[in-house]
Amino acid sequence: MPRPPRPNPNAGAEDTWPDQQLDDPVHETARQFVLKVRDAMASSSIRSTATLAGIDHNTLRHVLAGESWPDLIVISRLERALGTRLWPETVERSSRRKPPARQRPEPSAGGARA
Repeated sequence: MPRPPRPNPNAGAEDTWPDQQLDDPVHETARQFVLKVRDAMASSSIRSTATLAGIDHNTLRHVLAGESWPDLIVISRLERALGTRLWPETVERSSRRKPPARQRPEPSAGGARA
């Protein structure tokens, strides 16, 4: 069965993308990524940046417009071409999911360890 389509990064914020902060942490991460790319591009064009990164200019255009999700190849090539880290440093952890508590194994009888 095919996976269901996922909403674009700019879903619900098409008119304000990427200037308005988003409530969804995953979409917000994509927005922060786009802001970092735009900042790193400075006055360079989409076409020249894409050529430098070795990606299709339409791919970069769609990512910047929030119309598609960047994959790891695109992220890596842009970071190398622009000479800076573009992926956001911190992403808030969802309050709904907490990591499982790590449990230490009980010592065996007599204090011997395996």
